[in-house]
Amino acid sequence: MVIQKLPVVIIGAGVFQLPAIIMAKKMGFYVVAIDGAANAVGFKHADKYFVADIKNAELCIKLIKDLDPVAVFALSTEVAVVTVAAICNYFGLPGITPEAALNSTNKRRMRECFARENLPSPKFTAIYTTEELNDKVDIIGFPQVIKPVDSAGSRGVSIVRSKDKASEAFAHAKSHSVSGEVLIEKYMDGVEISVEACVQHNKVTILSLSDKVRTPPPYPLDTRVIFPSDKEKTIQDRAKEIAERAIHSCGIDNAVIHIEMMVTSEGPKLVELAARGAGFHVFSKLLSWVCNIDTVKLLIDISLGRQVELSEIKQRGAVLSFPGTKPGVIQSISGLEEVRQLPGVEEANLYVQEGDAVRELRSGADRIGHIITFGIDRQSAVQIADEAEKELQIEVA
Repeated sequence: MVIQKLPVVIIGAGVFQLPAIIMAKKMGFYVVAIDGAANAVGFKHADKYFVADIKNAELCIKLIKDLDPVAVFALSTEVAVVTVAAICNYFGLPGITPEAALNSTNKRRMRECFARENLPSPKFTAIYTTEELNDKVDIIGFPQVIKPVDSAGSRGVSIVRSKDKASEAFAHAKSHSVSGEVLIEKYMDGVEISVEACVQHNKVTILSLSDKVRTPPPYPLDTRVIFPSDKEKTIQDRAKEIAERAIHSCGIDNAVIHIEMMVTSEGPKLVELAARGAGFHVFSKLLSWVCNIDTVKLLIDISLGRQVELSEIKQRGAVLSFPGTKPGVIQSISGLEEVRQLPGVEEANLYVQEGDAVRELRSGADRIGHIITFGIDRQSAVQIADEAEKELQIEVA
């Protein structure tokens, strides 16, 4: 078969990767998608697809070897970062290097990169066993964060305030660690701020900063993401400076970036960096609205090696809210359709229905729904989100 259009390969074809498949088709490319799920929603929009483990880079290369793609990328999925880097390296395509991919997905390596550049980052140590836990847990001191070195979406992360809780937190983290390696970090008290950026030819462009509202310990999880940040200018300028240095410290180039920090009494300090767009709909929907930039097209252009020029970046308001309720069994749900009709509500979905059990929030998998609101500025977007959450009524017993 002769392919008339230039082929691009997208690693991941789930609901959150669908915007990339649709945009690549719109741009006139022959789109090849790879996903481990045979029923991945993006397959029906692709020109060709393969069902395969996207963590297996060698297999993915073998599947697309004869296609000679002009770009390979993934949209906002952590598990694809290493594979995309390996494929780009094999074909000589723009993208991050395999080493940079490891630096941005292995949290121990990431901390080591930050430490080499004297970036503000918490004291840490990595362990594999309970024996190491007992030896090192007091060295870091309490409170501390115990988490897998190679997971995402807050899976396996716990805030530990006393030694008697460390073993449980270690077991929780290890159960979510692919390698079995677990990180112990000094807990940073403060509020969270995130930096969204892109880098091309080692030039970093800051797109926007956002604030986060999180659940209380022991399991830190976002309940709201609010654009743009309302932190004072000195804090935002310092966060931008740290973000740029962090990107370079990990050797990341030709990528979009998501960085999380804590604003402490000593200023912003690095939590984590990801060589991908922010997860869920943050990169593809919220950031596009906030900056008035098609961020998915931006990602594709960078992956193609096209020079990107961002002359004017707006800062409109947007909120991603995750409505919550107490654990139990859902008795009734009302107001969802009314929420969807509110001006400024871009999207409102629930993942549960009457009779479903609601669990304690420990990771993203425990969320029951989301609401996205857009406004001309931060205040208007927050007001719409507040009104939407009041309208939505979920009774649990």
